[in-house]
Amino acid sequence: MSTNTCSFKDRCVSILCCKFCKQVLSSRGMKAVLLADTEIDLFSTDIPPTNAVDFTGRCYFTKICKCKLKDIACLKWCKRPTLGQLARDRREYR
Repeated sequence: MSTNTCSFKDRCVSILCCKFCKQVLSSRGMKAVLLADTEIDLFSTDIPPTNAVDFTGRCYFTKICKCKLKDIACLKWCKRPTLGQLARDRREYR
């Protein structure tokens, strides 16, 4: 039997950028796995840049567990009128 000795300090840290305008949303993103739905790519961060992102919509939960999730949006791209609708549509079709 093998054991995984990967420690927290060995985990990869990513720079997260807006898909549309390339603004840096976080320079300290870590890939996370939502066990309720492993098809969804999630990243967590402890220090989002000031004036770069904000929360959108309400909190929502998965069907399998009580994980509380909240989407964020790029504030630079958020000024476009369709972003809120895109975020809502994306959640509905998952």
